[in-house]
Amino acid sequence: MAAEITRRSFLAGTVALSSSELTRSASYSFWVLGLLHPTSIAISPYANSRLHAGSRVLEGARALTIDASQTPISVSGAMNEPVSFILEIPGVIRRRYHGLLKITSDGALLRPVVTMDREVAVGSIVGAELPVHGTPLGALSAQALAARSFLYAAVARPRHRSAQFCDTTHCQFLRTPPSIGSPVAKAVQATEGLVLSSHSIVIPAHYSAACGGHTDNAELDHYQYRSVTCEPCQRAGTRRRGHGLGLCQAGAISLARTGWNVEQIVAKYYLGCAIQSA
Repeated sequence: MAAEITRRSFLAGTVALSSSELTRSASYSFWVLGLLHPTSIAISPYANSRLHAGSRVLEGARALTIDASQTPISVSGAMNEPVSFILEIPGVIRRRYHGLLKITSDGALLRPVVTMDREVAVGSIVGAELPVHGTPLGALSAQALAARSFLYAAVARPRHRSAQFCDTTHCQFLRTPPSIGSPVAKAVQATEGLVLSSHSIVIPAHYSAACGGHTDNAELDHYQYRSVTCEPCQRAGTRRRGHGLGLCQAGAISLARTGWNVEQIVAKYYLGCAIQSA
């Protein structure tokens, strides 16, 4: 059985990034719920949160439903700090976020953008990309490293007009932040601030659901992805799902169940990469 993953074990082998890399923002903006083309959104506090929504204050069971005529509107906690809130498209979806919210409009369509801390974003991505129940810590931690690296490196080129990222596969899936003490939260905490780099340059790490037995070769964003054999997918006859570059999520889960730790998993799928402190 592999040793328990600790932050100390990660940091023992990390190298500091250059001063230019350290200027990278520690928060990111996400255009959320865009695929649902909302024309009406309800905003409400989560748990004991107190929301400042424009000139209104929302707490308890109070909610505010807005349409394009009420935009732009910003939502935060007191003193403009991040806050936990619920966004709901009535009758369609209800989702919790933690951060700062701004809703603008494009005609009748609403464009909600949530700006959140980097580690909140990583947890929200990991919990969306992998099963939250039954996935070993090694696989969750590898996914956290890949997600954080993608955010860190790709933010230099915003992918949307109103936000740096979206919550779909065009960027990365993003859902509700993990609960305190959950396996996802533990994986994020264990890898906090750590990224994957090649020749001291953070890579926008790609990954896919299943590689079908081997990953692909491709040079993207100054990193050479090299084909590796994925024994778990070969043994199980798993069909490819996704582009096949970088981390194979199905393979990582299977390897972690046999005792592989996060360092071993990322070394397999990201050949030549190092784990560095951002």
